[in-house]
Amino acid sequence: MPLKRWYDVKDVELPYTESPFFAVSKVARLLDDGHMSNSELNRLNQALGDSLSIDKARLHRDILKAVERGEVCLIYGLGMDQPFSPLAEWTGSQWRLNSSASFDQGESGARKIAQLNARGLTPNNVANARWPASGAPAATSAPAIPERSPQPIVEPPSLIEPGFHIVRTSGTREQIKRRLFPTVTPAIDAMFERLNPHLGDYILPGDMVVLADPGSQQCHQEEAFLMAEARKVQGTLQPLEEAQRQSLMDHWQVFEDIALAGEAAEADSSTLTNAASVLGVTSTAGGRAIKEVRDSLEAIDKLYQQAMDPTHPMTREEFYALRDQHAQRLKLAMGNWVSVPLRLPRHAELKARINIEARQQLHSTATARSGGKFRIPTISEAIARTTLVAKLTSIGAFVGLGLDIAATQSKVERACSEGRERECTRVKYVEYSGLIWRVAASAAGSSAGGTYGAEICLAVSLAPQGRIVCGVVGAVAGAVAGEKAGEKVGEGLGTMLFRGIYGGKETHGTD
Repeated sequence: MPLKRWYDVKDVELPYTESPFFAVSKVARLLDDGHMSNSELNRLNQALGDSLSIDKARLHRDILKAVERGEVCLIYGLGMDQPFSPLAEWTGSQWRLNSSASFDQGESGARKIAQLNARGLTPNNVANARWPASGAPAATSAPAIPERSPQPIVEPPSLIEPGFHIVRTSGTREQIKRRLFPTVTPAIDAMFERLNPHLGDYILPGDMVVLADPGSQQCHQEEAFLMAEARKVQGTLQPLEEAQRQSLMDHWQVFEDIALAGEAAEADSSTLTNAASVLGVTSTAGGRAIKEVRDSLEAIDKLYQQAMDPTHPMTREEFYALRDQHAQRLKLAMGNWVSVPLRLPRHAELKARINIEARQQLHSTATARSGGKFRIPTISEAIARTTLVAKLTSIGAFVGLGLDIAATQSKVERACSEGRERECTRVKYVEYSGLIWRVAASAAGSSAGGTYGAEICLAVSLAPQGRIVCGVVGAVAGAVAGEKAGEKVGEGLGTMLFRGIYGGKETHGTD
């Protein structure tokens, strides 16, 4: 089951290429189980050049990131199972790119599909083109059929599995129906009521709506599974206030990244978590934000050292101006991170069949059976992991990730607070899965059983009206910390150095 760069994938391999969303968990299992040889890993490393690491653990994480982005593809071999969601799907007359593949192939994807269609291949003979020496029987021409008077053929509609919709904004039961369906027919209304007895008269963000083709009576097992998942999701979200649920939907990526980093820390509890391992599991936006904030803080520290050096010509006013520029850069990076909402692969076939409104998103049963980036089996469990992080936040309390900074915390705090001490307020801080203090210990070179230190961290909290605060906090370990390194949650106090308020109708970059 080889891995290939996207640009090396041949057109006849598209029907055997797994979509990135489902490929990530499969490649993770292959790597964990040691099914990929060192030679294969080295080949892939050389093919991608400097984008991957020579360190094996980091190489695995980099490969998974490349698979997630669609830069590296998982291709099934001869005699193996078919991909769960192949990049190329057969419409009955031609091949097309899978609309739920959830990655942008650009012009190269369209070109490869055109090449595949130009071959005149069907699902019955595409294998012969891919493996011409495999011994598979060659396709033969169908025998001639005597001409007869054409008879009308009425084909039943193809079977489409049910799907689900995640509510993004609150509304009454009838409002949600009207958002989803331009026209609510009696058949659509009956289907909605039959599949969603768990929903009340007022539906909140994050609630899961189960939908199906009213004309299909053959998917009872899938419908029952989705209804059970919907009830689990509702139970998970029930403790959250409406504003927290709205924030979770609008800023999903930041909560998911923190949850993924916490999961990685738990799985790797025998060693100290470091910034590299955090970067290995976060999203592209999260990794970019962490790097940008870290680089900006280190640059501010260097500028401060120059401003304090009597032999250097830099004035305090010049230092303040340059520091403000770096502060705006890190606030922009934080804003890009926290502004990514919940995104899941789409179920285009069912959406078209039941005429869902164009702006609304619909997702497949296959997506519900996947934990996405989490190595867990269902969507309800993935939502539960991410919701736990949202529960830890409240107005005035922060939760987040530690940063490995070259300078000490005290130096960074002095550089950031010089001339703006009144803006650098004290905040309550909640750390998840020992991430912050373990990163701090790693940066200080201490052991897991040693004395915790302090750390600069990137943290988030809820603001009024469903907005979110993202800021740089100098966290002081041990104030109200957990008993041990493996403690799930601990609390402490820290100093807010920079912050931005995001969401709502406009974005604020205060302090």
